[in-house]
Amino acid sequence: MSGAIMQRELQRLFIRDGLMPKSFAAEIVDDSGEPVILEGIASTGDRDLEHCRFAPYAFGRTPARPPLLYDHDPEQIAGMVDDLRYEAQGRLLATVTAHHPTARRCSAFSVGAKIREYTIQDNGSGDFEAVITRAELTDLSLVPRPVNPACRVLSRRQLSPPAMFWHLMHQRVAVLQRVVALMGGAHAMTFPEPRGDNK
Repeated sequence: MSGAIMQRELQRLFIRDGLMPKSFAAEIVDDSGEPVILEGIASTGDRDLEHCRFAPYAFGRTPARPPLLYDHDPEQIAGMVDDLRYEAQGRLLATVTAHHPTARRCSAFSVGAKIREYTIQDNGSGDFEAVITRAELTDLSLVPRPVNPACRVLSRRQLSPPAMFWHLMHQRVAVLQRVVALMGGAHAMTFPEPRGDNK
């Protein structure tokens, strides 16, 4: 089962019942100009505004830490995911370090996922949802308009000087890794062999 098929099924139900997905704007906080550590709820078992619901542990008991993005844009790395864990009630909790100037002002999380298994529950009259029972976590994003209003940042704090040092070092290593990868790609290029004067 794919996410595209699930979305088509939900769209058909929205049209059938004359509904439109709702929208929610989360608070945008003042920016201190420095990276921040944010803790909060990445995913819950609640029905979201698009009538989707992640079952507890849909991402597996110990989900891998995905990239941290701004608004699910792979071109906008927002920082890094420091910790990702389920609590007893099945909510997925996250601790992240955000350096992106817009993302760190957001007060809501959103998960990006590849859907592996789901069921459609339809009771008619607008009471329908897709219950996602197995999915692959592809990104965690800080967003201005969350699909699930319950997925919010609960606390934020400035990095301590030692944490700031290691955060900057991590960024520097990531840049160096990209440079080395580019150099390796250039080294792998093939060029025509030089031809001598004598034929």
